[in-house]
Amino acid sequence: FKGKPLLPMVVGIEAIAEATVGSTPVVYPLELHNLSVTQPFKFFTDSSLEARVLREESTFQLVADFRNRKGQLIEANRVHMTAEVAAVPRPHNLQRPMEPESFNDAWYPESELSIYHGPSFRALRQSRVGDRAGWGRILAPHPDALNGSTRDGTWLVPCVVLDAALFNCGCYYYVRHPGTITIPLGMERLIVTRVPAEGEPCLCYYELKDSDDNRACFNFVVVDHSGEEILAAYGYQTALVKGEIE
Repeated sequence: FKGKPLLPMVVGIEAIAEATVGSTPVVYPLELHNLSVTQPFKFFTDSSLEARVLREESTFQLVADFRNRKGQLIEANRVHMTAEVAAVPRPHNLQRPMEPESFNDAWYPESELSIYHGPSFRALRQSRVGDRAGWGRILAPHPDALNGSTRDGTWLVPCVVLDAALFNCGCYYYVRHPGTITIPLGMERLIVTRVPAEGEPCLCYYELKDSDDNRACFNFVVVDHSGEEILAAYGYQTALVKGEIE
């Protein structure tokens, strides 16, 4: 964001999801409540940073030590994201209208603009903006697309597909309010049913539920070719940053 790398919210969600599961096998659907980005996880240099997930009862916190450019500790365990485990998953159903006949090719801003998605995150292929709603066609990458073979274990959350869904919601403001971008702030509920296979086509549908001059709230769902749910989010909150893209 504006030339400074940020830890994507979806990667923070993966870290928290792994902490909720621990060493036990994951059981889907995986559901998190009250996801909140309390402070952006910024990288001020090219050096790696260590993040940890701490637990307090049903709440999980993604934290990291904040240091100045000299390496001096300024704040220990600065909280960047929080989420709660759903003790009892609640029923949900986002009604979806028929898929539109035509779509537009997706466009990702390049690095000279305020927000930048690297090539590994560019899974949204096409989008279509409707009346306070929209659709997107997503092509799922290999689950290890973000890390290659450098990571042990498997991903619990389809991070790239989820990020593409967030970007798809942002397309609504790009089309309806030119020059405005959306910055993820959190979600009331996130339900992950499975991780799609490499090359699997996915369809995203979203609805704009509420908005004002500074924020917007969406519900969205991602389904496979047969209409079965892959993931869904309710109360996805975004900040609106105006005048960033011409």
